[in-house]
Amino acid sequence: MSKKMYVSLAFTNIKKNKNIFFPFGISAVTMIALFYMIYAIQDQTSKSEGFYGIVSVNQVLSLGVGICGIFAAGVIFYTNSFLMKQRSKELGLYSILGMEKRHIANVLFWELALLGFGCTAAGLGSVSCFPG
Repeated sequence: MSKKMYVSLAFTNIKKNKNIFFPFGISAVTMIALFYMIYAIQDQTSKSEGFYGIVSVNQVLSLGVGICGIFAAGVIFYTNSFLMKQRSKELGLYSILGMEKRHIANVLFWELALLGFGCTAAGLGSVSCFPG
């Protein structure tokens, strides 16, 4: 199978299973936006100088970025496992119809790559809508 075939199949799967992919997309967009907001605040405080206690604020925000990153990764992995449980019958059908595991893995890779790119763009785009 060609790369174009995998991408086409992945895009078709995403379009046909919108109701299954929707919770994953919403949680990923939310976590990306939340992480970016906290990171941007921390980055701005690290560039500030001359304020009393700015070092302490920067350290607390650095800790917050790490905790938020761990929390965001946990939520995204949890929703991904929920997504895979919902699609187990579909993936089993692919196997019965003759797709090898590596072909199924390629389709899943492209699905997650397309979703990841879209969710990252939507998350960063939603943050840029806020003034400031």
